[in-house]
Amino acid sequence: MRFAAEGDPGREAWDTTHPVRIFGDGRPYTAYGPRDPELALWTSGGADSAPGRAGGPPVRATELRSVVRRLRRSGGVPER
Repeated sequence: MRFAAEGDPGREAWDTTHPVRIFGDGRPYTAYGPRDPELALWTSGGADSAPGRAGGPPVRATELRSVVRRLRRSGGVPER
């Protein structure tokens, strides 16, 4: 309602740092680029890995395939 009345959504505006509001268990929080490693796998032309978040280990293509399998099971990604 605040957004409709005042124009303030109560969160940071989206920009190149990719702030995304996460809702789920516990209090909502802001994450920065939570899917950037997965996106890098899709846009890197088939590389075996992409940089991890905040200096963490790289995300492997097998991890991406695992995410896609889970999405397909939940109905989030259609089969080809």
